[in-house]
Amino acid sequence: MKLTDLIDGLTGPTGPTGPAGAIGGTGPSGPTGPTGPIGIKGATGPTGTTGHYGATGPTGPSGARGKTGPTGPTGSAGSTGSTGVTGPTGPTGSDAERWTVGQHDTTYSPHGLWQLDGRLTDSSGGGFTLTNASASWVDMGYGCLGHWLDGTNRCVRAAYDADLASLGALALEFVFHISVYPAAEQPLINFTSVGEAEENNCQYQISIMPDGSLKYFCEYDAGVNVGYNPTTYHIPLGVPCHIAMCRSSDATRVKFYINGVLVGTSGVLTAPTGGGSSFFGIGPGVAGWSISSVKLIPDDDLSAAEVLSEANLCLG
Repeated sequence: MKLTDLIDGLTGPTGPTGPAGAIGGTGPSGPTGPTGPIGIKGATGPTGTTGHYGATGPTGPSGARGKTGPTGPTGSAGSTGSTGVTGPTGPTGSDAERWTVGQHDTTYSPHGLWQLDGRLTDSSGGGFTLTNASASWVDMGYGCLGHWLDGTNRCVRAAYDADLASLGALALEFVFHISVYPAAEQPLINFTSVGEAEENNCQYQISIMPDGSLKYFCEYDAGVNVGYNPTTYHIPLGVPCHIAMCRSSDATRVKFYINGVLVGTSGVLTAPTGGGSSFFGIGPGVAGWSISSVKLIPDDDLSAAEVLSEANLCLG
């Protein structure tokens, strides 16, 4: 006998399994309350009226004046107007009308009077017309014509004239205009010829010096030179001026005047001799110089008052 059998005999047999009991039912849930109905949407109210704009406020005070702006650029110059029509040329006047009285004054009985205002003729009545290969004319100022010196050609008689010669008293005057002094002594008016022989002697001469002063010159015997040159005063540049040289009756003293003012008196000089083949001439000077109203009075030494009167007449 097995032990298990012994055990099994002690324990009664296991009865059959009983049927499964029924599942208990689920208890009931409490009831859910009913949902209330959705309420009706209210109507949209009407739009309110637009409000009025407020009244415009009063105008504020004017602002301060702004600063002046900078000056604008200068406008361009207007065009030059057209030149007016040239008037007709007036008639040529008589000798007494073409210049001032002084240019034609025959006081003190000149032996030669050359206006040189477009003519080389002699207005003294002596008939000593000059010749020049290339005479030309220029306005010297005051609207007056004068002879334009070219530095080459002279206005000359080219022959001996006793009425223009002088070994004694002499007055020689003229109106002169220069813009430059000469580089060297420049003879302007003289009665001379070429050579040292007695008959060729210079009887009288006025020269212009490099400093603008005046110089007197003559010769005696066989061409021995005599000169006088006052250097205190000088010919003014750029304006017409009256110049006079007066020599004493014995030809030993000379005076120079500029515009009627005495500018020099010489000491005792030797008088000229000879010159019987010499002749009167003006120039050639320096190109650009001009001269007019040349008046030659041999045999008369004008006083200072007379020279001043002549200067006033010539220059108006």
